[in-house]
Amino acid sequence: MSDEIQEAMLEQLAKLTESVQEIAHGQKRLEDKVGSLDGKVSSLDEKVGRLDDKVSNLGETVSHLDDKVSNLGETVSHLDDKVSSLDEKVGLLDDKVSSLDKKVGRLDDKVSQVEENVSCLGKSLGQVDEKVNRVEKTVARIENVHGEKIGALFDAFHLRGDQITELKEHLDGRLDSLQTSINFLIHRTNEHDNELMRLRKVK
Repeated sequence: MSDEIQEAMLEQLAKLTESVQEIAHGQKRLEDKVGSLDGKVSSLDEKVGRLDDKVSNLGETVSHLDDKVSNLGETVSHLDDKVSSLDEKVGLLDDKVSSLDKKVGRLDDKVSQVEENVSCLGKSLGQVDEKVNRVEKTVARIENVHGEKIGALFDAFHLRGDQITELKEHLDGRLDSLQTSINFLIHRTNEHDNELMRLRKVK
C-alpha cells in the first residue's frame, strides 16, 4: 500500500474520529438538555399536582358553601313562614281587640243607662219617703187634734204606713241589688279596660 493511500486512510480515520467525537459531544449535549427538560417536566408535574390539590380543595369548599347556602335558604323559608303566621295571628288579635272594644263600648252604654235608671229610682224613692213622712205627720197632727175619735182612722193609716214602709224596704233591697250589679259591672269594665291597655301595649 502506498504512502498516499495510507495518508488518505489516516486522514479519513481522523475525520471519522472527529465526527464520532462531535456526535458524542452532541449526544452529551442532548442528554444534558433532556435531563434539564426532564427536571423541568418533573417540576411542572409537581406544580400541576399542587394546583390539582388546590382545585380539589376549592371544589370541596364550594360544595360546603353550596350546602350552607341551601341550609340558609331553608332557614329563611322557615322564618318567612313563621313571620306570615305571626302576621295572621296579629291580624286575628287585632280583630278580637276591635270586637272587645265594641263590646266594652256597648257595656259602657248599658252601665250609663243603669246609672240613669238607678238615679231615677233614687229620686222616686226620695219622693215616696217624703210622702210617707207627710202622711205620718198628717196622722200625728190629726191624732193630736181629734184624739180617740179617729183612732180607727189612724189604725187604717198606720196599716197603710206599714205597707209603704214594706214597699220602701223592698225598693231599698232592689236598690242595693242594683248597686251590687253596678259595682260588678264597674269591676268588669275596669278589667276589660286593663285588658285593652295590655293588648294595645302588646300590639
